[in-house]
Amino acid sequence: MPDEECLTKRFTPEVIEDAIWQWARSSISLIDIRHSLLDPAEPIDGYTMPTSTMLYIYGGSGDVRLNQTFYPLERYNLFHGGKGTELAIYPSGSQLELYMVLYKAKPPLYKREPHRWKEHAKPFEQVYGFSPGNPIFFTKRFHDLYTSWSRGSALNHLHAKSSFYQLVHELYKELERGDISYIDPDYVEWVKQYLDKHFTEPVSIQQLSEMLPISRSLLNKLFRKREQKSLQEYLNEKRLEAAMHGLRHSRATIQEIAAGCGFTDELNLIRMFKKQTRMTPSEYRRKMITGITNNDIDNHYHHRYNGERLAGLVKSKEDGELSMFGLSGNKTVVLAGAMSVMLLLSACGAPAPANNTGSANSASAQTQAETNSDATAAEQSATRTVQTVKGEIEVPTNPQRVVVNWYAGDVFALDLNIVGYYCWAQETMPFYDKMMDSTKIENWEREDVMALDPDLIVTYDEADFDKFNSIAPVLVVPEGDITSLERVKILGEATGREDLANDAVATFEAKLAEAKEKFKGEAFEGKTFSILEDWGPSGDWSGIGYETDSRGGTLVYHHLGLGIPQKLQELIDSGQGRGTLSYEVAHEYFGDYILWFRKEGVESEYQKTEIWKSIPAVIENHVVEIPGNYQGLFYYSDVLSLTAQLDYMVDAINSVAE
Repeated sequence: MPDEECLTKRFTPEVIEDAIWQWARSSISLIDIRHSLLDPAEPIDGYTMPTSTMLYIYGGSGDVRLNQTFYPLERYNLFHGGKGTELAIYPSGSQLELYMVLYKAKPPLYKREPHRWKEHAKPFEQVYGFSPGNPIFFTKRFHDLYTSWSRGSALNHLHAKSSFYQLVHELYKELERGDISYIDPDYVEWVKQYLDKHFTEPVSIQQLSEMLPISRSLLNKLFRKREQKSLQEYLNEKRLEAAMHGLRHSRATIQEIAAGCGFTDELNLIRMFKKQTRMTPSEYRRKMITGITNNDIDNHYHHRYNGERLAGLVKSKEDGELSMFGLSGNKTVVLAGAMSVMLLLSACGAPAPANNTGSANSASAQTQAETNSDATAAEQSATRTVQTVKGEIEVPTNPQRVVVNWYAGDVFALDLNIVGYYCWAQETMPFYDKMMDSTKIENWEREDVMALDPDLIVTYDEADFDKFNSIAPVLVVPEGDITSLERVKILGEATGREDLANDAVATFEAKLAEAKEKFKGEAFEGKTFSILEDWGPSGDWSGIGYETDSRGGTLVYHHLGLGIPQKLQELIDSGQGRGTLSYEVAHEYFGDYILWFRKEGVESEYQKTEIWKSIPAVIENHVVEIPGNYQGLFYYSDVLSLTAQLDYMVDAINSVAE
């Protein structure tokens, strides 16, 4: 089997069909449904699943371990394990939102086709991880499951069971369509954990790779990509660390330490130790235990003043070679010095004789290279005159190094090379990866911008013109009354990228036209939409925050043209396009559909109130909950962000309208 296919145990059509057959005929009992926020300081470790369990995790990054196999967390994650599966969840960076459904499945008392129960897939025992194709559906369904279960009545428990079947149905529907992304086990983390526990044993890398369903070459490739070192190098480092600890904190012999740390023999330890530290284990022990700083041949860290100078700046090595400044074995410095002298002498000497053999070809090649170089230089130095709010400026015809402070999305849409940006970056932004390839400017000051050697600076602030125009041309496009689509066209025309700007706008407008057709349906006729977020019951900025431009407001109201609740429109007309409403009156401003932005790692207090439960949109499940870590997607209103927001919002709203 090819290595690429070995990374994941695929669900074949036969396996899926057989699993569906068993789900349809089994008796399912819900045992418990739990919800919690997991903090990095309090991971789940060593939990044994008491029954078959389905997990839904989102909102942050981290790792999940199922039966000693690690899975890296995607944005949305659905995991499953049978009874007895060992579970660990390690959040990193921020809180994780976790739903856990514990259930039992029993086959019917009278089994037809008994071979299908014994010989084929066992869906209630399988261990797997998926990233669902429709995360909004799964997020809402798990929330509904927990809400119904928590209310405790038999009727609500029946509703929870119904919701669970819908969830399972959607899961296998996505499996059949191939919409689900399989979460590949993190073999690198598994190997690291194994080596951390077993490095003192005679570990064979070949035997280790045979324990996994991937080849040794692929395992080495994955490990080196993650750790920047090979498996063998990592194993050697673990053993050396243990040996150093033993030398510092015990009186064991070198032979005993070698045996206790996984080295084949004492000689192997000495050879590897000297290669790593440039001293023998005995010398290392003497230095560490006595704490005496000797100015001997292998002390490369300290030099004592002997009354006249710093002693030991030049040391003689075993073969008589001199090393400068105590850096024993560094031939690069010596060679660099020698090359400098040779270049200096050649520059001062007589010119080389002309017309040597092959010089004609060489001259021809050189002439061609110079011609190409001149052409490239001419192209890069060419400018165009652009009319801006600051008058006419000269802008490079083909900018190579652009610095931008807010319009990053516009500049990326034009496929310009951003060498520095001064704005917020978050992983759900559609151009986040490109931002990570650039440099974040911490201070929007001359020194920081100058250090990046830009040939063009793009900004919205007119004050930046006088601030930076001595560094590079400053293209100022104030936000003002222009739309983001008009803005990218202005920037495209100024930088000679009109075609790219028009293409980006055309792509958005085509998708927008399709989306508007979808919102002409009966489910949306005459309906209103609210963009809301719970800022908490107290504080300077408290209550229910409403948006009309940010948080997707530009897309929802200005481009899609979706309706605004009447009372909210009155606030907008009075000049209050953004603000907060108290818990007591907020429900009066809710629309027929709610776009509810969650705060990352924070539970909404308002959602716990009876008022929330009585809101018509909540009762009808017309609430699109947008996870806190998706604020980056809705942060900007450039053409790339609007296009990505459109894809997300259309699917999300339609999922709750069905």
